[in-house]
Amino acid sequence: MTNDSQYELLRLRAVQAFARQTPGEIFESRRAIIGARTAQLVEDAEEARRLLIEGKEPSPKQLAALEYSIRLLRPAPTCNSNGPTELPDKKNPLAELWDGFRERLKETQVSIARLDRVEDPDAISESGRTPLGTGFIVGDGVLLTAAHVVDQLSYGTGRLESGQAIAEFFGYYGATGREPCGIEAVIAMDALLDIALLQLNTTDLDLSHRPQLCPRAFDIKFGTPIAVVGYPLEDPRNRAAFISIVFGDNFAVKRAAIGGVIDFSGQHFLHDCSTLGGNSGSPIFDLKTSEVCGVHVSGRALAKNQAVPGKAVSNFLRSHRSSVFHPFVLGHPKRSIKMSKRPAFDQYLEQLKRSDPEIASEFDQTVNERATLEMAPGAEVEMTPETIVLTKGRPVLDVKQGEAVLAIDEIESQIWKDRLSNSMDTLAKHIPAVGRIEIANHPRGVDWLGTGWLLKDNIVVTNRHVAEVFGHVGGDGFLFRPGFDGTKMSAGVDFLEEFDNDASHEFPVFKIVHIEKPSGPDIAFLRIEPINGQELPNPVSLASTAVAEGEQVAVIGYPARDPFFPKPDVMDRIFNNRYDKKRLAPGMVIGKTSNRVFHDCSTLGGNSGGEVVSLKTGDAVALHFAGTLFTKNHAVPADIVAQRLDDVIRRRPTSGQPRHSDEGGTLVSLQSRARSQLAVAGQSIDATIPIRVRIDLGQVSSAVSSPNVTSAPPLPVAPAQFDDDVEEITEARPEDYVDRNGYAPEFLGSGIVVPLPELTENVDDIVTFDFDGKTLDVLDYRNFSVQMGGERRLLRYSACNIDGSVPKSHSRKSWRFDPRIPEELQIKKECYGNPPKFSRGHMTRRNDPSWGTSSSQGNTDSMHVTNAAPQIQPFNAPVWLSLEDYALENAIEDDMRICVFTGPFLQDDDPIRFDVKIPVRFWKIIAFIHDETKELCATGYTMNQSSFIGEEEFVFGQHENSQRPIVEIEQLAGISFGPLADVDPMREMTESMPTLLTDPNQIQWR
Repeated sequence: MTNDSQYELLRLRAVQAFARQTPGEIFESRRAIIGARTAQLVEDAEEARRLLIEGKEPSPKQLAALEYSIRLLRPAPTCNSNGPTELPDKKNPLAELWDGFRERLKETQVSIARLDRVEDPDAISESGRTPLGTGFIVGDGVLLTAAHVVDQLSYGTGRLESGQAIAEFFGYYGATGREPCGIEAVIAMDALLDIALLQLNTTDLDLSHRPQLCPRAFDIKFGTPIAVVGYPLEDPRNRAAFISIVFGDNFAVKRAAIGGVIDFSGQHFLHDCSTLGGNSGSPIFDLKTSEVCGVHVSGRALAKNQAVPGKAVSNFLRSHRSSVFHPFVLGHPKRSIKMSKRPAFDQYLEQLKRSDPEIASEFDQTVNERATLEMAPGAEVEMTPETIVLTKGRPVLDVKQGEAVLAIDEIESQIWKDRLSNSMDTLAKHIPAVGRIEIANHPRGVDWLGTGWLLKDNIVVTNRHVAEVFGHVGGDGFLFRPGFDGTKMSAGVDFLEEFDNDASHEFPVFKIVHIEKPSGPDIAFLRIEPINGQELPNPVSLASTAVAEGEQVAVIGYPARDPFFPKPDVMDRIFNNRYDKKRLAPGMVIGKTSNRVFHDCSTLGGNSGGEVVSLKTGDAVALHFAGTLFTKNHAVPADIVAQRLDDVIRRRPTSGQPRHSDEGGTLVSLQSRARSQLAVAGQSIDATIPIRVRIDLGQVSSAVSSPNVTSAPPLPVAPAQFDDDVEEITEARPEDYVDRNGYAPEFLGSGIVVPLPELTENVDDIVTFDFDGKTLDVLDYRNFSVQMGGERRLLRYSACNIDGSVPKSHSRKSWRFDPRIPEELQIKKECYGNPPKFSRGHMTRRNDPSWGTSSSQGNTDSMHVTNAAPQIQPFNAPVWLSLEDYALENAIEDDMRICVFTGPFLQDDDPIRFDVKIPVRFWKIIAFIHDETKELCATGYTMNQSSFIGEEEFVFGQHENSQRPIVEIEQLAGISFGPLADVDPMREMTESMPTLLTDPNQIQWR
């Protein structure tokens, strides 16, 4: 926020606060406590108010006095158990709103509890209890609080069992009664938002008459009058006059502190209510509507307090509505919560009984038998949430010789032996018709992409996002894309690819018949042809009636290990650490709409295009295409698949226009994987295609180019962004940077705020520095900002505003240090130089910040070593270099504005070269206002250079680029991008194997 905006907000607060009394009157009423400094505070506050009203800027000292006087208008009266709570000062500008709210407070305060650690060896009272925070009821026996309060209750373990902590719902000032309720377990935590859910023991206390205070899902605005209701605790570090005025000597009792919303910070809003330690987890009420609009999570006396908006809390609650267990801690993927008590298991069992009663019965019986026979007397059955939530009785079976191998070990999956045994004849008709989509001559050496199945005669159905990797619209039909050496890629379908079987049953794709447009269902059709006397499998039958919710099904496909999966140990356990071959995964249909079927079979990337077959009817009921992480999987219903195929065969218009033609495809053969030659550095080198090529070439003297894809924008050449270390680094002075504007969150306009990213891991590694009288942790440059990490001496992210409507080109400047942080925290030359050393890869591109009246300064600022990371040279990734340009030219034609965030994944196992730990993967996030929907949209991408960093030397090759869900990037990078993950078109975790970008036309914008 600019200084002008800050002063305008403060002026509005001052006008509202002093509508009934002046700062002088406020200070005078408290003179006995404030003491000798009262006169000076009055003078400074009055002068600040006058200057603000005149549109002038007060001094820092005057502003502080004004803020202090406003805070004195923020009382925190103790709640009354017998009647409405009175406000001590009737002249308070919020008094009228308070009168309307206090009746509602009497009704809702019974649902707000103080959270105490019991049998505490360090207890502050003789009772052995230590008050630590506040919580409030949001569900049946479910309490919401701050995540850091749970950490305090559990000594940082994030786990609780009965007897460790209680919720005390009474706690009124002067009252002697008690209403304790035991806390049974931690249900879920969001470390990024700092909120958590706790399970209460409803046998301890009747909670039925206490209202559930679920936060409303509305955006909160500046100036909203609010009240924080909780249990402020005494803090020996804050024995200031303010504390005495507001709280007196009474702490750990229920209070309602009034104030207003004063600002916004990332995913939180800031308020000026009088809170102390102990208020963490308090509900925040809108004084006008009496609804809960947020949760207080942190703050300091006389400083800004942070709260989670009701909309974010509502989304968090919605994600846990169907089950009190969740597979991992949101925003903190490296932490997990274990539940070791039988009540937690019983609740899971109740849920399982509703969705799959047979498995629930089998599971309960088997667990009890094991507990009796194998465990010591008194031992508890330990269940991890990963097992409970992820597996849900959903095994993944090998396929051998055309049959599913019924080797099932999980307790809760035993029932599937009978179910699948009874369906073996049905499945035997489908398994041979499901094949792996093979690819030849791919630029990255990829040799397979996903799954497809024989639908009619010689037509194979798969997903659009699979076929788009090797095919695109061209002329009146669909063409194969250019491959490794400029010649076209080719594809085929292998209907075997089983474990412990080297044989194949492979057929070339004769023609790409149809690829649906992004606005239609995720469908593509391929025509295959028999070769060498091989017969095609029998096609499968499509269901003629819609599949029913609760129907038992199985997905047949080829799950591939996903390096981006946030829980690799869980993935390896479910899939038995076996990938890339034909598998069968049973499950159930858990929902459906007119254009989607939702199921809970265990799938991964590579299953895209898999067949969903009904165990009841023996028909194919859907085409699998995506999965939402730990929630549900998505499939195209069979009737839509059938209709699309009929439209294509009869050449009726579909969303995949243009229609195909007989000349649209090209006859190819998988046996055409020939050997080719590349002329590089005067040498002739053989390379078998497709393979992952590792060729030590040294300096490259020429390169092979591929034909441009239809409608793709011109791609920039590598040297424009990735410069060798050929110029001396020049120096600058700290004072030269005073005028830098940095990244602007409001840049996109339309009232949309895209905040700077926030680190969720290794926060202590952020480099801080003193500059212009402030302690900062973000380096602002012209139109972009950078945050540095100290241990690796590399940036964590670079954030840039790009105005594509007024770009300006400038000559390349020399690299330089940033004088605001120590040189020893910046990499100079250790790993940079001529091959085999690395190039400095710009994170914010050199021309991206070069706009506006100081465009040349943006160009110069991009040449700071803080904006660079070591990348292999020559950098041969045209798609990566063109992402910003493509977004500007194709997604936002009007305003031509985007926000771009770029950085490296800093992993512990990154290789060390030239005494520097080299990042092998990079990420990029692009946010913009979509030209069609006029709404905020964001897409995420990754670039991988790991294949080209050898053990001793570096090699030349293409970098691997993918479009990835932003939520994955957040988890792997340890960074939150605020609202962007929710507006990502890949938020449903579309699966493919792999989703590599070979040209920008493959990008999924919506």
